[in-house]
Amino acid sequence: MSRYILVITFIISFYHSYSQEIVNEKKNKIYLDAYWGGPQLTPIVINSNMNKVHAKGLGPFGARADFFLSDRHSLGVDVNYMQIYLSSTSTFYVTENGMKSGAPLNSYTFSKLRVYLRYAYHMIQKDKIDFYLHAGIGASIWSPNQIKIEEVNSASNGYTTSVKYVEVKNAVPIGFRTGIGFRYLFTKNIGLNVDLGLGGPLLTAGLTLRLK
Repeated sequence: MSRYILVITFIISFYHSYSQEIVNEKKNKIYLDAYWGGPQLTPIVINSNMNKVHAKGLGPFGARADFFLSDRHSLGVDVNYMQIYLSSTSTFYVTENGMKSGAPLNSYTFSKLRVYLRYAYHMIQKDKIDFYLHAGIGASIWSPNQIKIEEVNSASNGYTTSVKYVEVKNAVPIGFRTGIGFRYLFTKNIGLNVDLGLGGPLLTAGLTLRLK
């Protein structure tokens, strides 16, 4: 009889130890994501009368990390960066010869940095699949926050230039992001990530590294 009691005690102890190991493994798990995203849904400038504006840019690209507090809840950080190049062209007359000309008037580059603290609730958490809801708040910073624009105006002796300033839309340098995310691991530690959200790039995708 004592032998059976000993076996049962051993099984219970092993199960408890194994369960705690699983819980601790999930609790200490870390996901690291690197991603590229787009498009941007944020207005770039306000109070601008630029003509024929051409835009191109770099990013947004970034990285995020989730540190698991339990198998369902995690806290983390999300950082992304983008750079935008804008140029504007205006058509004007050179009165000496009456010819119509177009010339690039302005070109400038500015960037935006977002840094969020985020919380995620992991609805589906399996060996290779992670599906979650997330929300975050942090800093959203334009650089520079004011741009100089030179305008060409027609005049009797040709043309003149004038200078004005345009404020980049960043009245409150606080950003928010909420959305849904998905990770799929090819191996135990490497996989893909996709994130759909509001506040920054609408869609991001990239590589995932799982630690622990």
